[in-house]
Amino acid sequence: MLMRTMTAVSAAMMLCVATATAYAADPAKFFGKYKGEVTTTVAAKPADVGSKRESTVDIKAAPETGFLIYWTTEFLARPAGPDKVRATSLHLLPTTNPNVWRSERTGDPLYGQALIWAQVLDKSMTIYATIVPKEGHPVMTIYRRTLNGDDLALEYERIEDGKRTTVVTGTLKKEKN
Repeated sequence: MLMRTMTAVSAAMMLCVATATAYAADPAKFFGKYKGEVTTTVAAKPADVGSKRESTVDIKAAPETGFLIYWTTEFLARPAGPDKVRATSLHLLPTTNPNVWRSERTGDPLYGQALIWAQVLDKSMTIYATIVPKEGHPVMTIYRRTLNGDDLALEYERIEDGKRTTVVTGTLKKEKN
């Protein structure tokens, strides 16, 4: 009897852990459209510190599997032209690790293609992109989005050859449907 009770308790505990892990890795809690202003706090050019950007992030379920994320950054101080607005979209697919998602278009960083993946843990979704430019030093960009109630705290970090060259932070407000 004691052995059956222990087995049942063990099974229940494993189910609770599996459920918590599945919830922790669920990107659905991030679904929605967010918008706000972010500020550069670290920059390669000191004059860029304090510059503002308008940021929009839209996260939703993909039609078949995984999830889609679209984001747009408008550099408010730049003149109109190709460098004024940057738009990115990714289709992230599940992997064998429940907390890690891979980009559909990930490539080999040694051939000038970005290696892109996402980690979803509790209230944080982090997207990593690594590339090795022709010069040979690694460049990594990290987009950390953390739920704070209905809002999304955003931190963008660029690391070149092991040095933080850019950090941008801010809070995006969730738009009502």
